[in-house]
Amino acid sequence: MDHDFDMAAPGGEMMDDFDLPDDGPVLKVGEEKEIGKQGLKKKLLKASESWETPKSGDEVEVHYTGTLLDGTQFDSSRDRGTPFKFTLGQGQVIKGWDEGIKTMKKGENALFTIPPEMAYGASGSPPTIPPNATLQFDVELLSWTSVNDITKDGGIIKKVLKEGEKWENPKDLDEVIVTFEAYLEDKTLIANSDTMEFTVKEGYFCPALSKAVKTMKKGEKVLLAVKPQYGFGDKGKAASGDEGAVPPNATLHITLELVSWRTVSELTDDKKVIKKILKEGEGYERPNEGAVVTVKLIGKLQDGTVFLKKGHGEGEEPFEFKTDEEQVIEGLDKAVVTMKKGEIALVIIAPEYAFGASESKQELAMVPPNSTLYYEIELVSFVKDKESWDMNIPEKIEAAGKKKEEGNAFFKAGKYAKASKRYEKAVKYIEYDTAFAEEEKKQAKALKVACNLNDAASKLKLKEYKQAEKLCTKVLELEGRNVKALYRRAQAYIQLADLDLAELDIKKALEIDPNNRDVKLEYKILKEKMKEFNKEEAKFYGNMFAKLTKDSDKDAEPMRFPRYELGRQPANTKISSNKTVRRIRVRGGNAKWRALRLDTGNFSWGSEAVTRKTRILDVVYNASNNELVRTQTLVKSAIVQVDAAPFRQWYLQHYNIDIGRKKKTAAKKDAKDVAAEEADGTTEETKKSGNLLRKLEKRQKDRTLDSHIEEQFSGGRLLACISSRPGQCGRADGYILEGKELEFYMKKLQRKKGKAAGAAA
Repeated sequence: MDHDFDMAAPGGEMMDDFDLPDDGPVLKVGEEKEIGKQGLKKKLLKASESWETPKSGDEVEVHYTGTLLDGTQFDSSRDRGTPFKFTLGQGQVIKGWDEGIKTMKKGENALFTIPPEMAYGASGSPPTIPPNATLQFDVELLSWTSVNDITKDGGIIKKVLKEGEKWENPKDLDEVIVTFEAYLEDKTLIANSDTMEFTVKEGYFCPALSKAVKTMKKGEKVLLAVKPQYGFGDKGKAASGDEGAVPPNATLHITLELVSWRTVSELTDDKKVIKKILKEGEGYERPNEGAVVTVKLIGKLQDGTVFLKKGHGEGEEPFEFKTDEEQVIEGLDKAVVTMKKGEIALVIIAPEYAFGASESKQELAMVPPNSTLYYEIELVSFVKDKESWDMNIPEKIEAAGKKKEEGNAFFKAGKYAKASKRYEKAVKYIEYDTAFAEEEKKQAKALKVACNLNDAASKLKLKEYKQAEKLCTKVLELEGRNVKALYRRAQAYIQLADLDLAELDIKKALEIDPNNRDVKLEYKILKEKMKEFNKEEAKFYGNMFAKLTKDSDKDAEPMRFPRYELGRQPANTKISSNKTVRRIRVRGGNAKWRALRLDTGNFSWGSEAVTRKTRILDVVYNASNNELVRTQTLVKSAIVQVDAAPFRQWYLQHYNIDIGRKKKTAAKKDAKDVAAEEADGTTEETKKSGNLLRKLEKRQKDRTLDSHIEEQFSGGRLLACISSRPGQCGRADGYILEGKELEFYMKKLQRKKGKAAGAAA
C-alpha cells in the first residue's frame, strides 16, 4: 500500500516515505535505562532485528506478565493464552505502558519498572494492586497495525497525518465542519474545500467522507485511500463547477481534516426532541431531576415567529424553574437536564412534547395547535437536588415519603409514567437500610412495600407486565402474605399468559382474605381465560390428529408447527427463598413438578458418601449460556455455590475436625471466643466415650481431604453441580465437585476473572 501514500502533501512538500521511530534509549540485552524524566525504566530482555516502532493511534498486540516488586504476580496474558490488544497513546492503559511500548520494536521483549505516578497512583487497583505500588511488566511486542482499515474490506484505508484532540468522534446526527482535497492516482486534483459543513448521516462528495469522519477526532488530519465502491463506483462522476471529472472505477486519495462539529442528539426514543449543541458547556456536571435551573430562552415557531424571550432584555433576569415538576413543557424539561453550565443549544420539540393539539397563548405570540417549536437555550446556572448519599437517615425517609405522595398525585391524574418514576425514586432513597435503627427500618419497610405496590399498579396501567411481576415479588419477599401483591402479580401473570402461576397467587390470596371482592372477581376472569385456553388447545390437537389420520400418504410433506406450539416454555428456575413448585399434567395422565423458584437442594459429597440438604447461594458457571449465570437460573449441569455449613458440621461430628475455621491460640482466646465455642459444642474439652474416641481415631487415620475443597470450606461456600432437572422434577439436587472435575471448573472460573482483569488493564 506504500504507493498509495507517496503523493504530495497539501502545501507542496513531499511526505516522508518512512515513519522514523520515536527517540528512545538505545539498549543492549540485559541493560536498563530510564525513559523520560518520571522514573519509568526499561530493561531489554530480547532484542529485535526490526527498526520500526509503533506510534500513537496504532493498535498494538502484546503478551505481558505483571508483578509487584516482591515478585507477586497479579495479571498475565500468557497464562490466559490470549494476546492483549489496545490502541497506543489513547489512554486505554496506564501511562507507563503508553510511554514505554512506543519505544519497542516488533518481536522485542523488555521489562518495564513503572512508578506509581505512571501506574495506578495512590488509589491502586484493589484487590490485586495496593496503593502507591511500583509495578513491573515483562512485555513482548508481537505486532501492531499502523494503517487503519476503516471498512475492514480494504475499501477505505486511513493514515493519520496529525493527531486530533480528546477522544470523542462525531455520530450520524452530528453536523461536521471539514476541509479536504481529493486527487486521482495520477495526482490530478478533482475537488477541494477550505470549509465544508454537512450532516454525517447525509454525507458529502462521496460515501468515504462520512465513514471516515466518524473515526476521527477534533483537529485530526488523515490521508484516505478510497477504492471505487466507496468513491464513485463503475459510473464515475462528470465534471461540475469547480470539481473535476472522476473516471469509472477510480481509486481516490483524499486529504481530510476534521475542523470541528456540532453534537446533535435525540433525547427521546421516538426522536421527537432533538438537541443541537451550539456552544459547549463547562465541566461535566448536569442538572438532576428536581434541580433548580436558571436559563436564557428564545422560543420560535417554524416560520421564525418569536413567541417567548426570557433573560435577553436589558436588565432582565434569566428564567428560573424546577426540573421534572411540569413547570415548563416536557421537551424543554428533557433538554435542560442533558446540558452543562454555560452550554448553548438549539432544541427542536415536536407537538407531542410541547403544547400538543391545543392552542397556547405565550408572552409574545400565539402558538397554533400541533406546532413544532424551536428553542435556543443557554443554561446559566443550576442547583442540583440533594442526592440520597448527601442525606442523613431521617432526611432519606422524609424524601421517600414526599416522592410517594407526588407519585400518588400523578397516578390519580392518570400520568402513570411520571407516577412510576416517583415511586422508583422513593425506593432508591431507602434501598439500603443496614445503618437504620429498628424504628427507622419499620418506616422504611412500610414505604418500600407501599411504593413497590403502587409502582406495580402503574406498570400494569402502562402494560409493562414483567416489571409489575418483579415489583410484586419484591413486596412478597418483605411480606409473604401481602394480598395486594399476590393480586397484582396474578394480574401480571394473566397478561403474560402464565395462568398456572396466576392461579397459585389467587388461591394463596383467597386463603389469606377469603372475602376479598377484587381477588374473587379476578379469579372469575382467570377461570374464563383458562377455559378459552383449554378450548383452543383441544381444538388444536383435535385438528392435528384429524389431519394425521386423514393423510395416509407416506410421501406427503410432514406437518410443521410454529415453535411456540411445540411445547411449554422453559421453567427458568430462579434462586429465591419464596419457593414455588407447580404440578403440571402431561401425557397419559402423568404429572411433572416444575420448580419456578428454589433456594435449597440435596447435595452429595461422593468421596465421603454423605448427602446433606443445603442452601444454593449463587450460579457461577454454565457451559452453554452466560445469560443463565447473569439471571441466576438453575438448570441441569449448572455450576453453583452452596452453603458449606451442613457439611462442616457433619465433618466435625464424623472426624472431630473443624475444617475451614481458623484456630486461635490459647493465649489469644478470650472469654467471648470460649463461650461461642461452648455454645457450638466445638471445644476440645467436650467429653467423649472411649469407644467413640477410638472410632474417631481410626477414621482420622484413613482421612483424606482435597486441598481445593479445604480452601472452599474456609470461604463457607462449596462448588457443586446440579444433576437433577428443576423444571421436570421440582428439585435442584446435585453433587459437590471434587478431583479433576473441580480443577477443571476452577480453571474456567479463574479464566473468566482473568479476562475481566485484562480488560481493566
